[in-house]
Amino acid sequence: MDNIANLDPVRFALAATELTRWLRTTDWDAAAARVRGWDDATWRQAPRVLYLHTLTPWIVPILAQQPALAAALPEWLHQHLATLHAWGQERSRLQQDELAAILRSAERAGIAVLPLKGAVTAQTLYASPDQRQMADLDLLAHPDDWPGLSAGLHSLGYVEREQNWKNRTFTRPGWSQKVPWTWHPDNARLVDINLEAQEGMEWLAVDFTEALWRGARPGVLLGVNTLLPDLVTHFIYSLAHAAAHIIQGPPRLIWLQDTAYLARQVQATGLWSDAQAWLDRLDARLTAPALTMAAEFFPDCVPAADLARLVGRLSPLLQAWLATQREPAPLSDFATWRPVRERLRWCNTNGERLRLAWYEGFPHRWRLADHYPTLAASRWWFLAYGPYAVAGLRELARLLRTRFGEAS
Repeated sequence: MDNIANLDPVRFALAATELTRWLRTTDWDAAAARVRGWDDATWRQAPRVLYLHTLTPWIVPILAQQPALAAALPEWLHQHLATLHAWGQERSRLQQDELAAILRSAERAGIAVLPLKGAVTAQTLYASPDQRQMADLDLLAHPDDWPGLSAGLHSLGYVEREQNWKNRTFTRPGWSQKVPWTWHPDNARLVDINLEAQEGMEWLAVDFTEALWRGARPGVLLGVNTLLPDLVTHFIYSLAHAAAHIIQGPPRLIWLQDTAYLARQVQATGLWSDAQAWLDRLDARLTAPALTMAAEFFPDCVPAADLARLVGRLSPLLQAWLATQREPAPLSDFATWRPVRERLRWCNTNGERLRLAWYEGFPHRWRLADHYPTLAASRWWFLAYGPYAVAGLRELARLLRTRFGEAS
């Protein structure tokens, strides 16, 4: 769309800080005053923010109720929001239909599948499913059921797009990013069949597969009989999922919303002591950062004393970094991947630092697939290390030129 400008990191940070602040403010006159002086270049970063943090279904009703704030926005952005809102609602409707069809196919075949993350939370935690936009539908399946499940997906018109050690990704022929930086209905609506439910990084990870299957219970989703994850395990799994992304790069608001909403539901159902047992067992690096950031937007999502204990288990270096993520907003920075020097702060021992360095130089096949999906999916996947190394050397050369150029 013409409204989506190239990334301007400074203006993007300003737009992200302000727009996400609207979810937790009550002083709308002050909000209007802050944005009234924005230039067009700053407003042109708003579409990226709306997409990355799935803000459209939240901001549209805010603007309808706050005329002074609405008057501060340029007319083109109002039109853009209206278009995005309609697209998001249609995409959500299509994904609900597709999920129901997949669950019915699995039920007829007698195959156990377990919907995870947005496939469940969109239906159970949000006032409207379109508030929880998704790039893909996540389902956990047993490896032995893979052939039958794959056949069912093919019968529904899906084709396998890529695979890695953890999951298989399906799509429909012809789907692509028709309109980038939007939740357009025709942008690829993927289906991820997870054979394992591991979250974290190569050097800091937990496998939730057995726990999720052990806690799964019969239920109904979208009118179809299926298994559903137990609330506590799904909360902890989603928390670790958010932490994995925070380690890699700045989080998206939707991951923090899932975390906060699940935490609230755990407390409301009297299961917080069960969740606390999980939190006590897990490495705090996989829990405290995401809960801390979620609490900035949803202050009642976790007991303050419990959160303080979790943060206290982090290293002083990580505690100091986490304190910087609270103001003005933990979502205002944007990068696709944190550089190694930033991810080192998550390492507690020299052994972890060595593993991080090793996996950075020789990543798993699924990491290679992010850059070279066709080659990584082939029998010659290891050849992807060649162009990966070349790209790394080019990036190193660029950084050296930048550093020495600045020094001179």
